[in-house]
Amino acid sequence: MFNASKYIKSDKLDLFKKFMASDIITVESLYGDQSFEDLLLTTTGRYRSLLSVPSNKFDIENGYVSIVHYLAPSNTVRGLNVCRFATLGCHQNCLAFQGRLQLHVNESYTKKTIALYLYPERYLVELLNQFYLLCVKYQLQGKHVYLRMNGLSDLPFHQILDLHALYKDIPNLLGFYDYTKKPVNDTKAFYDVTYSWNERSTIQIASRFDSVAYVLNKKDVKRLLSEYPSVFVSGDHSDIRPTDNRRHVLLSFKGKNTVNDFVLSYDELIEIVKPSQLQGVNHV
Repeated sequence: MFNASKYIKSDKLDLFKKFMASDIITVESLYGDQSFEDLLLTTTGRYRSLLSVPSNKFDIENGYVSIVHYLAPSNTVRGLNVCRFATLGCHQNCLAFQGRLQLHVNESYTKKTIALYLYPERYLVELLNQFYLLCVKYQLQGKHVYLRMNGLSDLPFHQILDLHALYKDIPNLLGFYDYTKKPVNDTKAFYDVTYSWNERSTIQIASRFDSVAYVLNKKDVKRLLSEYPSVFVSGDHSDIRPTDNRRHVLLSFKGKNTVNDFVLSYDELIEIVKPSQLQGVNHV
């Protein structure tokens, strides 16, 4: 029998809420009268799906399934900030406002974000129960799963969830992964975190992480992958970073505004990685 409460560190939830809030008074005054059911029940009386399963053909064909938890990004929800280290460029070009994701931000993701803050323990119990059922489903299909808790956020879920116990108890769970802009890497071995390069990044910060992701225009991503196949890996081909065999991850910019500090050019990335590091590698 799966007991979701077993994996929740209740004594850490208040600190988590403080980290999540930018203005506690505003949060309580705006949302405090909404019940857990008000926020998470659909019109049919069932709980919202708290997790998503992106249909990545490459990952699925290789026996992996990525299960992702999405919240409303950054400071989209007044009084809350689920991505404290987001820069202006990152916020303006967030994936949440590109493509199909933007359709869910204003209602589903917003309600989930408020529910997580107001009722963190109940929310996490529901999330873990949904996750367990998905794991069972994919185990029957012979597939292994990875969990990404921060699809659009950057919250310390590893501080309030016993991920190691969850990892040990679910047979087909291979681990956890996320992107982060937090300048310190304080995660565990079974929690793979990729640093997301942004306007405030430095080589020193990036060196603390096993992998680093950079956002470029599609044509520059294609060129770098072609010229330096032993240095760079495509972050678009597969979303599951623990399966990568390269440190430097290239992500194609999905938005329309291609002139900004957040999106790097070919020359800017070469300068970051340094030509000296590329000497002797497979440069086509």
